[in-house]
Amino acid sequence: MVQVLSAGAVPRLEVLNLCGNKIGGKGATALAESLECAPLLREVDLERNRIGDKGAIALASALLSAPLLKELRLNNNK
Repeated sequence: MVQVLSAGAVPRLEVLNLCGNKIGGKGATALAESLECAPLLREVDLERNRIGDKGAIALASALLSAPLLKELRLNNNK
């Protein structure tokens, strides 16, 4: 998914649900780096992905590149 986002293949993507995919901290960091390629994204569900603190921090830092993002679900990510 990160490669697809980074390539700009889905510029009209508004909702991304990756709940329960075990992407981990590295996956969350990679996803955070690609958020700027999805300017219309308004909702992201990353619950139950074992993201951890580093991944959450990377996602928080990327929020500025996602101005329309209104909902970021990170429940159960120890």
